[in-house]
Amino acid sequence: MKSKNYKAVVFDLFGTLVSTFSSSMHDIVLENMAKMLDVPNDAFAKLFDYDMRAAREMGDFASIEENIKIACKQLGVNPGTTTIEKAAIYRFDFMENALAPRKDAIQTMVQIRSKGHKIGLISDCSPEVPVLWSASPFAKIVDVPIFSCEVGIKKPDQGIYNLLCDRLGVKPTECLYVGDGDSFELEGALEAGMDPVLIRVEGEDTYDRDRPLAANWKGKKISVISDIMQFV
Repeated sequence: MKSKNYKAVVFDLFGTLVSTFSSSMHDIVLENMAKMLDVPNDAFAKLFDYDMRAAREMGDFASIEENIKIACKQLGVNPGTTTIEKAAIYRFDFMENALAPRKDAIQTMVQIRSKGHKIGLISDCSPEVPVLWSASPFAKIVDVPIFSCEVGIKKPDQGIYNLLCDRLGVKPTECLYVGDGDSFELEGALEAGMDPVLIRVEGEDTYDRDRPLAANWKGKKISVISDIMQFV
């Protein structure tokens, strides 16, 4: 049942439009990067993936190469520019594959656009994503993408929702927000005035383990992207 007429549908990226990283696959990526850089795997994984993640998503590093260089320096090694670039390319390749749309995502977004709704995106992400974005299938469909690493704001900060609405030319109350519940994004969307919808794909091996509201979410829920059409 449609709850109201929306002017825009706003999507999260990872865990929503694309599958969340497999935790086991991501661990392999970190292990291989550590081998390339000749640094201890456990120490590198903790520093790069946990300690530096928030700073990376806030845009504190100009590039992944800079992030890797600083991580190596903190671990007491200097692998050289060529090796750092090799590790960065390896991570870029992983991220490019991770941006593959869910099977119903593109078709559903085209349907949303055909109904006259704008499409926005808010993603807490590291610098590879905006670099890869223009070549992704989403680029021609999403009217306004907001990447935390470019704007220096992360969900659930109200500023990131308001910034998207300003760029879309809509009010928060005119937006349906779809996300997997990571980083209190649904709570943030609700506080901003949007109408949040949880997507939870059964059996998916999630990389992002911090989904504080997902288990007990009482609002709108879907299990596949195409189910969002019942609300628009």
